[in-house]
Amino acid sequence: MPMTRRPYSDAETRVANARRGMERDDAIRYLADFDLDPALVGTAISAGRQHTIFVYDQTRVIKVPNKSLYMTIYGALHCEVVRRDVNLLARYVPQFLVPTQVLHSRQDAEDYVIMQEYLPTARFVTGDQFHRVRDQFAQMVEGNRQMMRAHGLSIDFFGNHSFRQSLVALLTGRKQRALLNNILLVDDGSAARLVITDVNLSELRLKLDADFSLSRWLIDNGIYWSSRWMIRALFGLPA
Repeated sequence: MPMTRRPYSDAETRVANARRGMERDDAIRYLADFDLDPALVGTAISAGRQHTIFVYDQTRVIKVPNKSLYMTIYGALHCEVVRRDVNLLARYVPQFLVPTQVLHSRQDAEDYVIMQEYLPTARFVTGDQFHRVRDQFAQMVEGNRQMMRAHGLSIDFFGNHSFRQSLVALLTGRKQRALLNNILLVDDGSAARLVITDVNLSELRLKLDADFSLSRWLIDNGIYWSSRWMIRALFGLPA
């Protein structure tokens, strides 16, 4: 069954996002202290608030941390925290996690790059296709609920762009236009499967000895509680 086309394609959305991200030359300078070959760094295919994504050796992608005003306010992410998040996803939702490595700089143990399998045929999850992966999404939400209760950390299901589009879809009664771009759908023609590509978890508990900023806690909690409401309203699932 072919995927229903949106008013814009995933590729067009990703290219538009990539233009707002890090330039390739800047990424290569950042990667100088990593055990990576700069000649294998391809074009940027997407960018979010936290990372710009580049093709690497045609079979993988690398996510390079953005240096921006938003990340200054939010608080820089560090290698140890990113590895913690990947390990927790591998524990609570292993069936959905795309193969992921977290590489660290030779010069600064806090600097990192995320390397993942390249999924060129993966698409965003759209409201009109959600019925195909509803059971898988329910399993993912349940695993996330367990992780949140145990560790105070949560998956960001929507992402910045898709949250705005999904909110508009909900408010206008056009739920088929809802979008999840942090969770991707891979379709081999006979079955559809969900994969998690955004491995950075939202911090929900504020601790006195926390190594993250108050602004990050506020932003992450806003994302989490809004996402819970959106998942219930759009998909009829308790989050």
